[in-house]
Amino acid sequence: WADVDGFRTADPKVISNAYVIEHLTFVEAMELCNFGAKVIYPPTIFPAYHNNIPICIRNTFNPDAPGTYVSKEKAGDSRMIKGISSINDTCLITIRGLGMVGVIGVNYRIFKALSKSGISVFFVSQAAWKTQPRSVCATAMPHWPWKCFRPSSHRKLRWARSIKSKPITTWLR
Repeated sequence: WADVDGFRTADPKVISNAYVIEHLTFVEAMELCNFGAKVIYPPTIFPAYHNNIPICIRNTFNPDAPGTYVSKEKAGDSRMIKGISSINDTCLITIRGLGMVGVIGVNYRIFKALSKSGISVFFVSQAAWKTQPRSVCATAMPHWPWKCFRPSSHRKLRWARSIKSKPITTWLR
């Protein structure tokens, strides 16, 4: 039981015509939770998933609402996108430079430095273009310590910088 009718297609505070999603898989529910949906605490999904126990999310204050059914089975829904969620106040970490091109293990070193500093990354993107240096972008919550980005603490990450980004949005397919 929760204080909402179930998972919605979007945050109703942002999208006024968002409606309740009838059925999600465990993976879809977990992805929406990880990217901002506050319907269910994400770690509670793991034991249900591993023991194949379906979850029915219903509203305590509106018990007649059908809610959202979460299980391993995919619904016969033909919609390309089931829901949209977003996370506000994130930091975009951009690491780029010509010195990263062709270097074996550069991503390992980047994420090892982040991990050692207690920074949990929840979204990663990387790119390379003919005329531009290789770049790796990652997002993290702004309250994590940024000590690993001082050039003195990790020489290989001297190109790193952190900026406050726009909300990260994920479309669940």
